[in-house]
Amino acid sequence: MADQDVPEVSVIVPAYNVTQYIGAALDSVLSQSFQNFEIIVVNDGCPDTEALDRVLEPYLARIRYIKQQNKGAAGARNTAIQAARAPLIYQLDPDDWVEPCALAEQVRLMGEHPEYDAAYCNAFCFAEGAGASPERGKLDNTLVMDVYPSNGPVSLCSIMEGRTGPRNPGSIVRRETLLRIGLYDERFRCEEDLDLWLRILKADPPGQIGYTLQPLVHYRLRSDSLTMDTGHAQALVDVLEKARRNFKLTAEERECVERRLASDRVYVELIDGKRAIEERRWKDAIRSFEYCQRLRPERKTQIVLSLLRIFPWAAFAATRAWEYYLEKRLQRKAS
Repeated sequence: MADQDVPEVSVIVPAYNVTQYIGAALDSVLSQSFQNFEIIVVNDGCPDTEALDRVLEPYLARIRYIKQQNKGAAGARNTAIQAARAPLIYQLDPDDWVEPCALAEQVRLMGEHPEYDAAYCNAFCFAEGAGASPERGKLDNTLVMDVYPSNGPVSLCSIMEGRTGPRNPGSIVRRETLLRIGLYDERFRCEEDLDLWLRILKADPPGQIGYTLQPLVHYRLRSDSLTMDTGHAQALVDVLEKARRNFKLTAEERECVERRLASDRVYVELIDGKRAIEERRWKDAIRSFEYCQRLRPERKTQIVLSLLRIFPWAAFAATRAWEYYLEKRLQRKAS
């Protein structure tokens, strides 16, 4: 690390149940071509703290290590941001790792665009089975922006409509912006990053978010990130309801939020309905699929609904077969 009293970048790493991965993440930061940074690791009440301490011991001379009771990712990031000394905050999840040029490219981007409050980047995806080390990892060829593209300026509507997709891994944000908008909302245990991006855009004065198409971070596809559970889906709904409630929205923005809310509510009900089928709660499953069919009529939803009303065990068998097909498809893609 350079000898400057004030680093140019604070790399913040929230840590919870990531002991097997975090060493590779830190090694990737310490190997950066840009070296004027500090690293802040926040142990967010890890249940395996003793093991984490052992892994971090060789790095203690190069990092700032903070321990706290569990507050969730938002709380851990807030602790790191408040402790940070640099004007730029670089976000790194401890189960990911970054390209050697990542910091240099993101710092350059922010320097060339002083109007940007934040910037995110493209990312490589790699499968959980690749192991904790990037050297041993077998990369999947998929880029995040192949699936979630970013085209044109970032705005509330562009995010709602999927034309842009800000993401935390490998993003860089001005610390003064984070402090000005009140940091992360710790009430959200997931999807706290979407809430933050929206609040940057709708701040007073409005913020600007940029991005680069260059893949600078390697994003680990862990087993719990391959599918979205009810908690994540419901959190999306909660974030959007907060945005609708708290922001001064134009007519176009309100319409975009309402459309996205309707879509995400259907998704919550689909997940709930599938779980109800798995648990043989037929009445709850019927209620969920009726809701989905009412808001977004689809042939396959109607088929499942008809089976639930006439022969619910057939619906159970059909959903199990579909889940098996999806699982095998994901396994083939990751191999």
